[in-house]
Amino acid sequence: MSNYHYLVAGLADITIDDDKIIYSFEKFKEEVYLAVTAKDRKLIDLVYQKYDQDNLLYLLLNLDKPRTSSEDLLTDQNRSQNRALFTIDELTDMISTIRSGDEPSLKYPTYMVEYVGEFFNGDFEIDTPFAKNRLLTLFYRYTQTINNLFVKRWFEFNQDINNIITGYIARNHLLDINSMIVGDNYVAKSISHSSARDWGLSLEIDFFDELSSIQEEKDLILREKKTDILRWRWLDDNSFFNYFSIERLFSFITKIEIVERWISLEKDTGRQLFRSLIESLKQESKIPAEYR
Repeated sequence: MSNYHYLVAGLADITIDDDKIIYSFEKFKEEVYLAVTAKDRKLIDLVYQKYDQDNLLYLLLNLDKPRTSSEDLLTDQNRSQNRALFTIDELTDMISTIRSGDEPSLKYPTYMVEYVGEFFNGDFEIDTPFAKNRLLTLFYRYTQTINNLFVKRWFEFNQDINNIITGYIARNHLLDINSMIVGDNYVAKSISHSSARDWGLSLEIDFFDELSSIQEEKDLILREKKTDILRWRWLDDNSFFNYFSIERLFSFITKIEIVERWISLEKDTGRQLFRSLIESLKQESKIPAEYR
């Protein structure tokens, strides 16, 4: 196991309530990311890949539309390229290679290659909510093959949190739960198939009662903040004894992302995000059966 004493010692202390960030997401990528081993970088890559997933979905949605440059696309997406693992041109090359029936470079994650292959096989329409859920399902399945227990458990923890929250939203708005759940692990299957009030999870998932209580919070922004506090505490608890390891660096970059999100998230914007979430879930519940 690699020891990153000099890197961890140089990291700033951060809290979830910080109103400014000294060590940014981009700075971490520029200064810390390149200083860790190639094996450990693959773990950090999983944090960046959510931005690649957004770019990939956007590129497939606009597959045959002309564009003048990758920079124009980034402007349209309102996204910093430094937050993505691959450039727009690299993703475009991967898509073109798979479309032509050839094998793409091994540098691309297998779940992305599989997803693009499914798209060109006609397994789903890219402009449906199912398209994003399918990509997330493949991503979470991919994270469970990672040979690092901390990282593996972190992503399963987030998958479970998101599915439980989605289950409550679907129940409260009388939507079809089965079309919204991501993945096929124990929690996902329980929410999809159980009619119990707690989906049979309260005795199986140690954070279920706390997360369930959070869903009773009327203020949507406060509800979201409490959920991120739950995530933050998980990172602290599970990296406590990993003083100078990759787990501590992984935890730090994940916390930076959380803090930056809250710094940029104004209250009114947050309310709009939640309204958009509800609308997207309503549309998702109308997905034709063949795409579920």
